[in-house]
Amino acid sequence: MESAVRATCPKCQNALNIPARWIGQTVKCKKCGALIRATTKVPLTPGVLPQPVPVPAYETNGLSAAAYPLPLGYPPPVLVAQPVPNTPVDPDRPARRAKPKTARPSASDHAFDLDPAEGGVAVRARRRNRGSGALIGVALFFVLAAGLVGAGILYGEQAIGDLLAINNKNKEPGKDASDPPPGTGQSPGTAPGGSGPSKGANATLPRRMLFISVTKYMYLNPLTAGVAGGATDRPAGVANNMAFNWRVPRDKDNDQTFVLSDTATGKNERLPMKNVVQGTYQEFFKTSRAQDRVFIYFGGHAIEKDGKAYLAPIEAELDGDDWQKTVIPLDHFYDELKKCKAAQKVVVWDVCRLNPEKGKVRPGSEPMSAGLFKALTTPPAGVQVVTTCKAGENALELTQLRPDGFAGPMYSGSAFLEAARFVANARLAKTPPTPADPLPIDDWHPAVAKRTNEICDIAEKSGSGGKQTVTLTGAAPATLAPPDPAEKVAARFDLPQAPKGASPAEVKSVERELALPPLRPGLSEIGLADFPFPADVMKDYAEDVKIADVMADKEKYPLRVAVLEVFGKLRQMWAPGAGATRIRDTITGSINDNLKAAVKKEQEFWAVSIAELELELIKLEGLTDARKEEPSKRWQAHYDFALAVLKARLAYMNEYNKLLGNLVTESVPALDPKLGQDGYTLVAADTLRSGKEVKKIAEEAQALFGEIVTKYKGSPWAIQAKQERGVAIGLNWKPASLKKE
Repeated sequence: MESAVRATCPKCQNALNIPARWIGQTVKCKKCGALIRATTKVPLTPGVLPQPVPVPAYETNGLSAAAYPLPLGYPPPVLVAQPVPNTPVDPDRPARRAKPKTARPSASDHAFDLDPAEGGVAVRARRRNRGSGALIGVALFFVLAAGLVGAGILYGEQAIGDLLAINNKNKEPGKDASDPPPGTGQSPGTAPGGSGPSKGANATLPRRMLFISVTKYMYLNPLTAGVAGGATDRPAGVANNMAFNWRVPRDKDNDQTFVLSDTATGKNERLPMKNVVQGTYQEFFKTSRAQDRVFIYFGGHAIEKDGKAYLAPIEAELDGDDWQKTVIPLDHFYDELKKCKAAQKVVVWDVCRLNPEKGKVRPGSEPMSAGLFKALTTPPAGVQVVTTCKAGENALELTQLRPDGFAGPMYSGSAFLEAARFVANARLAKTPPTPADPLPIDDWHPAVAKRTNEICDIAEKSGSGGKQTVTLTGAAPATLAPPDPAEKVAARFDLPQAPKGASPAEVKSVERELALPPLRPGLSEIGLADFPFPADVMKDYAEDVKIADVMADKEKYPLRVAVLEVFGKLRQMWAPGAGATRIRDTITGSINDNLKAAVKKEQEFWAVSIAELELELIKLEGLTDARKEEPSKRWQAHYDFALAVLKARLAYMNEYNKLLGNLVTESVPALDPKLGQDGYTLVAADTLRSGKEVKKIAEEAQALFGEIVTKYKGSPWAIQAKQERGVAIGLNWKPASLKKE
């Protein structure tokens, strides 16, 4: 007698005796006919069970692993007890869930599949020994003895049938299509006559995937990668989700998913500089075989300048004499892709991204230009291109959109990637893919486009959305190269490294003296010590006197002490939660006496702080003679930067105080109720609304930053000056629709 587990049908509460070898497969309750599936519990302690290849977490979206046999190299999907919706899941339409009681827009209104169940009742299974003749019974005994097995029940007859794509009319009801023939003694998912994984189609699918994500731009508008401070690298998570569901090989000897992301950690942590980005896609193209189906995603900035299109690595600039050396011509990417031997080539351009909640505080994030759209959608023959927005549009980014509050789902980062998390699954096909199949782009594109639009609609109702059109251009070749299982697998390669520079410890010592909190949150993402400064440049800025010795003899080092005091004052004012960071981003409702009184109270801090910075400025400007006599190039640069940044932040504080005054005097644009406008948002502006004196200070700051970039080229001060120079100091109140319906 073989071993069995006992469970309870969640629909009719009938007791079930499930053969142990059917764990993880679909069975039918004889009493009520509900289709259910028993699964093993996930171990409570991570890492107890060894995995072939450690990969970041991915979402399974409630899919049954039984329908699509697990490729080598993947850990088992997290399939704890999770009720399945009672309606089938249409790839073009999310399954609807019950609407919330409030009238507020929600993700559930748009019926997205959510991440694996956060709740659900686990059904405990008890082992009943019916004999020990079968090998699987012995194995199950040890597993159960270790306390690692339970059972979870997934139910919903109609949804299960759709998810499992059971189309074989002759198969025995309640058994999975991948079961071996009765009486063979073969375990499900194994090769005939053996106990190892079957050499099925999706164990050797000729598929490869490359994700490139750049968000922490040094000089361009920073992008939103996902949840701030989150433990999961969002782009890598989506890449692994798609790789799992599209059955891209992930075996330790055949891992065909590559992720270059500036939010990644661990062994694949890289700065996506120009040489790294170029080297990554060049090596990926070069190592792809003629039978491969390849998918490439680029998330970041793409620009059009002087009639040509460029991709922006992390250090990209849009001005200066050397700007072309910092960008990647789109022609270079397409030329390299043309050389690639792969049978099917798909490129996704998730560019021209903008987070409406943060606005455009540096260059970049402009709407897609007609010239850029044309260049992106004119690839070499046989290449399919997906663009996440079209000419005149931006690709939407989200900070932490929670349409249902903290109890509901959260959308963060690229709206397109958030949509891709919910459609990149195997249910787009009715049967498991075979090696000869192409990547399912023709089915995937309309599904991901529709879900992107739905996310944009949710964001629009929350006051932070916009129109975004996901397009597909080009076509795959009429015939694809047939798979050749005898050919050696495509070579795995290591991601390129950024150029080597001066000692990180040496740069870190400069950073400790120089670094300031960003003028606005989210602007300073890359530490100076992470950037490869040339060693021959840094030697000119060597430390001559310790900071402690400077502060111990203030009379001997008046210039250095004054500089340190300026940096200290700015750090104090812009520390997390400090006064200069507590600004009004929005004004909801009409301007009334209560609001005016609160604003006047707030202006007291800004008036005092402005006076304090003006005193620091007078002190610094009185040390111009000492600046000429300062022997250390390090401290010359410190002084010049302190003077420039002090003027820039003084201008910013005056500008914000001016905007507060506009609320008191009601000198703001009129609201248009017909457009649903019910408040104001504070947005960046290219021009200042302040008076001539403040504008002059801002202009002087910009000029000083420019001089620093030239005079201290290749140094940390030049990097900081470029970053500060690119930040828009001007502000404006913009009418907006803020009410959450």
